[in-house]
Amino acid sequence: MLNNGDTHHHHYHASAQPDPVSQRTALVLLESMVAVIRGQHLLYNQMQDLLTMNAALQTEINDLTAAVARLTAAEDSALTLIRGFAAQLEAARQAALEAGASPEQLQALHDLHTAVDSEASELAAAVVASTPVEPAPATEAGVDPEPAPAGDPAPDVVADPEPAA
Repeated sequence: MLNNGDTHHHHYHASAQPDPVSQRTALVLLESMVAVIRGQHLLYNQMQDLLTMNAALQTEINDLTAAVARLTAAEDSALTLIRGFAAQLEAARQAALEAGASPEQLQALHDLHTAVDSEASELAAAVVASTPVEPAPATEAGVDPEPAPAGDPAPDVVADPEPAA
């Protein structure tokens, strides 16, 4: 018997018929892939937004740090100036006493020295009071979070299924 390949060719066409289940499966997979790609695109855009916000926050932090440094330098300079002036007043008072001036004659100078010294102390106390202390880590409502038991994965973040009425 002569084999002209029709049988084999006919068998090939029979297996080439699309299977409806395979087509549905392929369509579901394709739709799932499209959804994943859209989700990745959304996450990418959100990541870009976060990076932009992070850069803006870092700039603000840098600006605030520089402002605090300038303020601290100015406060230190003011304290140095006031304390130096108070010391000069006291030195002038002592020199005047040694030159023969009476304490009564120099009372106004003594009072000014005392006032300037007091102002320097008040400024130093204000600087200390306004200097931020390293804050403790914040906790929700003042309650320390309980660590997850060992071996348990962290809970997934789930959106509220029902909006509050």
